[in-house]
Amino acid sequence: MSSDELSGFHRQTVVDQATAALRAAIATGALANPLPSGLELARQLGISRPSLRAAMARLAHEGSLVIAQGRHTRLTN
Repeated sequence: MSSDELSGFHRQTVVDQATAALRAAIATGALANPLPSGLELARQLGISRPSLRAAMARLAHEGSLVIAQGRHTRLTN
């Protein structure tokens, strides 16, 4: 088997999956301002808080979220 035959497989991390789930929830309107607490979102997704923070940081970098310490995380849309 050559490496080209295996190139169709992509490993997704928990952070990748959480980012995709949050992106979908934002797109469908399932998440609204202000977002639930990090603890609540982590529980809903079944992931750790550090993984959630990493996913939310990605979305903030993309411009979908505004994260301010000591305040609720908000959607930019």
